[in-house]
Amino acid sequence: MRTRNLAELLPRLVLGATFVVFGLDGLVTYYRGQGFLPMPMPTPAGGKFIGALITTGYFWPFLKFAELASGLLVLSGRFTALGLVVLAPITLNVFLYDVFLDPSGLPLGVFVLALHLWLAWRHRDRYAPLFRA
Repeated sequence: MRTRNLAELLPRLVLGATFVVFGLDGLVTYYRGQGFLPMPMPTPAGGKFIGALITTGYFWPFLKFAELASGLLVLSGRFTALGLVVLAPITLNVFLYDVFLDPSGLPLGVFVLALHLWLAWRHRDRYAPLFRA
């Protein structure tokens, strides 16, 4: 039983903490001009994409707040399934950004996607009602 709990606890803590840290850093960067994480320069295409998100004036802080809030939900352990639902499009977009716009981040994108899929599989019973007619 203990191994089973660790098989969920460790991925949950890593995924939740990842989104809490990156969400918080993104908010700090947006409002203060510089975050606390060193960020590599994106590719020209990646820079245009991120620039467009920031230029909207609302989407970047909304995205980073969603990352922070849903990361906290995943970390809580009580609302993990809800946090994973909110994070699903964000995780997929992180992965696709890495595949198409900035392949240097692909290892992190694959890792985050794998953690997300693992946790979603572990909570599949909570999603079953969504697929019933």
